[in-house]
Amino acid sequence: MTVPTASERPVRIQRATVAFLAAMVLLFSMAAPASAAAAPPGTIPDAALAKMLAGVGFSGDALVTALEIVWAESGANPRALNPSGARGIFQFMPNTLADDNCAYDPVCASQAAYRISKAGTDWHKWETFTTGVYARYRSRALAALSLGGVDANLIHVGLTSLDPQKVVYQAIAGLLYSMDRLVLTEIEKLWTPMVTGTDDLNGSTSLGSALVVDNSHLRNMWGISLAIATGSLLVMLFILSAVLWMLRSAIGVRHDTARNLVYFFATVILMAGSFFLVTQLIAVDNALVSAINGQVTIELRALPAYQNLGLKDPSTIQEVDQLLQAISLFLVGLFIGLELIFLFVIYFIRLILIWVLVVLAPFVLAVGILPGARGMVIYWSRLLIATVLLKFVNVLVFMTFVLMGATSAAGLFNELLVLTMLLFMILVPGLLFRAMAEPHLAIASAQETWSRTTNYAPLRAAGGQLLSRLRRS
Repeated sequence: MTVPTASERPVRIQRATVAFLAAMVLLFSMAAPASAAAAPPGTIPDAALAKMLAGVGFSGDALVTALEIVWAESGANPRALNPSGARGIFQFMPNTLADDNCAYDPVCASQAAYRISKAGTDWHKWETFTTGVYARYRSRALAALSLGGVDANLIHVGLTSLDPQKVVYQAIAGLLYSMDRLVLTEIEKLWTPMVTGTDDLNGSTSLGSALVVDNSHLRNMWGISLAIATGSLLVMLFILSAVLWMLRSAIGVRHDTARNLVYFFATVILMAGSFFLVTQLIAVDNALVSAINGQVTIELRALPAYQNLGLKDPSTIQEVDQLLQAISLFLVGLFIGLELIFLFVIYFIRLILIWVLVVLAPFVLAVGILPGARGMVIYWSRLLIATVLLKFVNVLVFMTFVLMGATSAAGLFNELLVLTMLLFMILVPGLLFRAMAEPHLAIASAQETWSRTTNYAPLRAAGGQLLSRLRRS
C-alpha cells in the first residue's frame, strides 16, 4: 500500500472543493426566480412592463392581473402575432381598435386594454383570463412590481401607504367600491331587456339574462280558458232559451231565440279574437317604445350622472371630505339600486298581470252577455290597457328627464335628478293604474252585474205573471 505524499493530498482537497462549489452554483442558478433572468430578445423587461402598465392607470389587483394577462397572451412581446390574427402584447384581434397599428404599440395597446377592461375590472374578453391561464404568473407579477418600484403593499385594496388614517379611509372606500359594483353593475344588466326589450306573447319575455319567461304556454292556457268559457256560455244560452220557452208556453210571453243566437255567436267571435287583440295592443306598446328609443338612448349608461356614481379609484380617497363625498355618492347609488330593484318587481308583476288578464279574457267577455255586465268588461279593458302601456309610460318619463338636462355635467344635483327620474318611473304608472283600474270599480261592477241580472225586467214580469196564474188556478 503506497502512502500518498504531502504534495498529493492538497490536490485531492482542491478537486473536491471545486466540485462542491460548482454544484452549489448550479443549484442556486436553477433556484433563481424567472423574473431576475434577462428578458428574452424582443420582449419588454418585467420591471419596465410593470412601470408602463401603472403609468396608463392600472393599480392594485388590476395591475397584477394586467401583468399576468400580458405574459399569458404574448409573453410581453410587442410584435407577437397569433395565427388567428391577434397581435401585440394584449393580442387584440383585427378591427378591435380604431387603429390596428395601436396593437403593436405597447403604450397604446395598454391604454386600449385599460379602457376595454374598464380600468382592469373586467377581463372576460381575454381567453387567458376566462380559462384561468393568467393565474400561473402571480408570483412573477409580484416580483415585477417589486423590481419596478411599484408599491405592492396591501395590493388588494390598492393602498399606497400604511398611514393608519389612510388605511381606514381607503379600506372604507374599497368596501364602497365593491358594493357599488354589486348594486349598480348587476342591476344595470336587467335594465335594457326590462325597459326597452320587446314583449312577445307568442315567444318569450326577457327581464334579464337570468330570467327569460317562455310565453308559449300562455296560448295553451288561453285556449283551455276559451273552451271552458264557450261551453259555459252555450249552457247558459240553452238554459235561458229553455226558461223563456217555458214561460211562453205557460203565459204566452214572447222571446226572441234568433236574437240570443246572434248575441252568442258575436260573443264567441270576440272571445276567440281576444288573444289577437291583446297581442296587437302589445305590438303598439313595442312600437311606441322603439320610436322613443330611436330618438333618445334609453340606457342608464347614457346618463353621465349615472356613470359618475361609480368610484373609479378608491385609493385616491385620503381626506375626510373625499371620504364623505364617496359615501354620499354611494348612498345615492344605493337608493338608485333599490329603485331599480323595485322597478324590476313592478315589471315582473306586470308580466304576471298580463298573463292573468289574457287567461281571463274569454270569461270576462262571456259574462259581458249578461245584463249589466258592461262594467266588468270596461274594468278588464282599462286594467289591460294600463298594464300593457306601463312600459311606454316609463320610457316617456325617462325621455322627459333626459330633455330636462339629466345628462348634463356630472355633479350631485344631476345624480339626484336620476334618483328622482326613477322615482317618477315608479309613481307615474301607479297613478295611471289608480286612474284607469281602481279595485273598487271591479267590486262595483260585479255588484251591478248581479243586481241587474237578478232583477232583469222581462224575467221579473214573466215570473210575476206565472205566479198570478198559478194562484188563480
